[in-house]
Amino acid sequence: ASIAIAKGVTLPAAPSEAQINTLKLLHARPGASFDKAYLAEQVRAHENALRLLKSQIISGEDAELTTFAQEMLPTVESHLRMAYQLTGQEKKVESMPPPEK
Repeated sequence: ASIAIAKGVTLPAAPSEAQINTLKLLHARPGASFDKAYLAEQVRAHENALRLLKSQIISGEDAELTTFAQEMLPTVESHLRMAYQLTGQEKKVESMPPPEK
């Protein structure tokens, strides 16, 4: 948020229509069905975040945003690994670069 404010970018004050629709779909699912759908959404969201971070690192023109992306990358990769494991996608975990130490 501090980087966005410093660069004059206004952050959304509320969830987008797509985010609201996703929440509605999740809330409509009972028990294990909710768990499965929630985890699938976590995988999708973290894959998207990882793509955006890597894009910024590779071709971003703003040094401050690139540094932020580099700092966030290990955390997002770690969360994605966990999401893959929780959804039984161990092959995808194996195909990821090893975690930074």
